[in-house]
Parts: sequence; C-alpha cells; structure tokens
Amino acid sequence: MEEFIPSTYNARMMTGLTRIDLRLPDELVKKTDILAKLEYKNRTDVIKSALSEYLRRVETTMQLREKAVESYLEDKLTYNELSVAIGGRMQNR
Repeated sequence: MEEFIPSTYNARMMTGLTRIDLRLPDELVKKTDILAKLEYKNRTDVIKSALSEYLRRVETTMQLREKAVESYLEDKLTYNELSVAIGGRMQNR
C-alpha cells in the first residue's frame, strides 16, 4: 500500500524551498523594500541574501574562534591573545 504524502511536501522536496512566515519591524520591512527596488529584486530575495550573508559571517567567526582555541591549547597563543581573538573580556590568568 502506498503512503499518502501531501502534494505540498512533494513540491517542497522538488524545489528545496520551505515557506516560512515571520513578523518584522515596519522600519526593517521598509528598508528591505527600498533595497529590493534599488537592486531590482523582490523582498524575498533581499531577505534570503541578508540571511545567507549573516550565516556566512557567523560560521566564519565560529571557525576563527575554534582555531584560536586550538592554537591556545597548542601553546601558540597566550591566554590574553586568546581573549582578544574570541572577543571576550577575560581577566589575565
């Protein structure tokens, strides 16, 4: 017997896209719409680009922090250098 899978599931799997609903401050939406107009894009494309860029930056920051910790554990960085590298406000040890 075949399993019933809703058609929206099939469409989502074929496109690799998921629809989400979110609430944003009015001012952020206004700025997004202006940018979309200037770049000949739609609101969704601007939000996707912004989110992708943000996630890329976060990932890069996390990788740099991991590398700094590894360097500290290998005695290649001092504790104070590690503190600066990860952006913390650690006290001298």
